Amino acid sequence: MSSRALAGLVAVGALLGVPSSGCTNNPYPDADSARKILYTEIQEPPRTLDPAEAYSTVDHAVTGPVYDTLLEYHFLLRPYTLIPGIATAVPEPQPLPDGKVAYRFELRADLLFQDDDCFEAFLGPGQRTRPVRAADVAFELQRIADPSVNSPVINTFWKISGMQAFSHRLKELRQDEAFAALRIDRQYAKAGPIEGLRVASDRILEIVLAEPYPQILYWFAMEFTTPVPWEAVVHYDGEQGRDLFDEHPVGAGPYRLARYEKRSRIVLEKNENWYGIRDPDAHAPGATYPTRGEPGDAARGLLDPAYVGKPLPFVDRIELRYEKETIPAFNKFLQGYYDASGSSRRASTRSSTRGTFRRRCRRSACASSEA
Repeated sequence: MSSRALAGLVAVGALLGVPSSGCTNNPYPDADSARKILYTEIQEPPRTLDPAEAYSTVDHAVTGPVYDTLLEYHFLLRPYTLIPGIATAVPEPQPLPDGKVAYRFELRADLLFQDDDCFEAFLGPGQRTRPVRAADVAFELQRIADPSVNSPVINTFWKISGMQAFSHRLKELRQDEAFAALRIDRQYAKAGPIEGLRVASDRILEIVLAEPYPQILYWFAMEFTTPVPWEAVVHYDGEQGRDLFDEHPVGAGPYRLARYEKRSRIVLEKNENWYGIRDPDAHAPGATYPTRGEPGDAARGLLDPAYVGKPLPFVDRIELRYEKETIPAFNKFLQGYYDASGSSRRASTRSSTRGTFRRRCRRSACASSEA
C-alpha cells in the first residue's frame, strides 16, 4: 500500500480509536458505527483510474489504495526512504560492462489480485482471481510505452533499454489491421521483446537502463509501475455493457473499488485477497505500521504503542464524496459529514466569521440535543 494511502488511514485510524464524548450529530447510519470508515471529500472527480495515466492527487486517492507498488516510502523516516512493498527487497544497482545498469526485482510469493469478473471471463467459472506475476509488472511497463495509452511518464521509462524502439515498432505494426485487431497482450508479444525488460520467472523481473539513473527506483514506488492483469485491460473495453478499464481498476492493493459514481460518491472496501490481510502475522514492511521514526515522532503521537507494529490497514472502508464548492464542503466537515477536509484556510476563515472555530464545532455537534 502506498504511503499516500497509509498516511490517511493511520490518521483516521487514530481518530476512530478515540472514544467520543458528549453529544453527537452523526449523519450516517447507526450500522456504520461498528465499522471503521473514513469519510472525506474531493473537489473534482478523478480524470482516470488507469494507473499508466493517472497523475493527479484526486486520481491517486483511488488508485493508491487499489494498486500496490513494488516499493514504498517509509511512513516516518526522513529523508524519504524506500522500503519493500510487494517486492521482497529494494534492489541494488548492478553495473554492466557497457555502461548500462541492471536492477532485479523479486516479488513476494503470496500475492493475489482482487476478485473480479475479468478472470472468470478468461480462466473459467469460479476463477475470480489469480496470482500476481512478474509478467504483470512487465505488461504495465509495456503499457506505459504504448503510444495509444498516452502515459504522461513515457519519456522517463524510455531510459529502459529498447523501450522507445518497442513504442515505435508497436505504432508501425498497428498500421496493419490484422495486427491491430489482436488482443493487447499478443500485440505486445509480437512487437517485443524489449531488450531491457526481462521476465526471468513468475517472481523475477529484471530491468536494464541504458545509463545510470538511480531515481528509477522511486518510480517503482508509484502506481505507474504496479502489476496490472492483461485480463482486465482486455475485458473492460466498454462493449456489451462492460465498463472501461479506466473506470474499473483491478489491482492487488489493500482496497478494491466497490462503487464508482465519479461525480457523487466513490467507495473503497477492504480487499480480502491482499497479502497483508491474508497473513497479518507476517509483519511485511509494506503491510505493518512502522516501529521507528524520527526524533520527536513519539511525542507527536506517531509512535503510539496502540499502532506500532500492527498490521494494516486500520480502516475498513473509504468513502469519497464529490464536493464542487469549497465552503459547503468545509461546513459539512464541521457538521461531521467528513473526517478530514482539504479545504483552504480562506474557506475555514469565511466559515468562522460569526464565531470562533471551537464554538462553531460545538454548535454543529450538539445541534440535535439543543433542539
